Amino acid sequence: MEGLHAPEEVKNKKARKANWTASEMELLVAEVSLKSSLLFGSFTNTITMAKKRKCWEDITDNFVPESMRWLTVKGRLDEAEAVVDLIARHNRRPKPENTRTRLEEVAKKELAQQEKQKKYTYLDTFHGWKMAKKSILCAFIWFTCSVTYYGVTFGVHSLSGNLFLNIVLLELVEIPGYVSTFWLNNKLGRKWSAFGFLLLAGVAMCGSLGVYLASERGIIVNVLALVGRFGIGGGWVVMYLFTNEIYPTVIRSLGFGVCQIASRIGGVVAPMLLLMDENNILVPFIVMGGMLMISCVCLVLLPETKDTPLQDTFKHPGTRDQRSEAETFDVTGAQCRDNSEREKSDVTVI
Repeated sequence: MEGLHAPEEVKNKKARKANWTASEMELLVAEVSLKSSLLFGSFTNTITMAKKRKCWEDITDNFVPESMRWLTVKGRLDEAEAVVDLIARHNRRPKPENTRTRLEEVAKKELAQQEKQKKYTYLDTFHGWKMAKKSILCAFIWFTCSVTYYGVTFGVHSLSGNLFLNIVLLELVEIPGYVSTFWLNNKLGRKWSAFGFLLLAGVAMCGSLGVYLASERGIIVNVLALVGRFGIGGGWVVMYLFTNEIYPTVIRSLGFGVCQIASRIGGVVAPMLLLMDENNILVPFIVMGGMLMISCVCLVLLPETKDTPLQDTFKHPGTRDQRSEAETFDVTGAQCRDNSEREKSDVTVI
């Protein structure tokens, strides 16, 4: 293409290099320092906490959009519609017709339901035998994850070799477990992904029984600790997602809080477990392995949540006939459909 030449200002613009002035650099450093101090500082006054929330919003808005349901209920329909468009483009599906009208209808319905909605407490997480079973099983699994995770961490001084190298290895071995959950959760499901991770950790911990017969006991114990840390790290991450999907929306935060309480208790029990035999880490390992095996049985008793709509409300948990159907927030027009029909919908956001 001879005869076509870029304008002079374009050439100059391409040739121009970044040239930060001293004042610009000072402003940049000050902004970064301010946001860092806000995010990681231990400030508790009202003004600073408001700034901290605003700072997090500035960061998350660029990566994670706000919940379409929450935006709709709060009357921010323009932003909710933008999220619908983003989801449609991400899934390579056409944007549903009359999205705005359907969002307005859903907003009215949600507001009407909120006016009639009762106030839920932690007792509702144990209301009915089905819900009580879920809460007890999930709480025990979280308790076991916490005991094992912190037990292996606090017992690192009993492992052979360099203490600091062992600490680094225990942290690094978690990374593959965390990354693999992205694929395993969608391929195997939440239930069986957590089952596989906890089973691996349980086998590693129970494998300590055979160490008594080995000559190179120190190296084997280190390997078992690393395998156990890998399994418990991946399994605990899966449980975060699995637990949130098990509970209905109206008590989801309460149910998650129950499991968090159980895990904090486990963190308190972990150091005491190591005192069972201060001179031998194998005894606590065997106990933790037994708890992990029981947790695997608990997982088998829980329902799978992969490819199933999240339940919004419940009327009579524990009864088969009177329990309400799960409802999804669906801008395609259908509020309650069979599972097979939900899988065919273009854009469904819980």
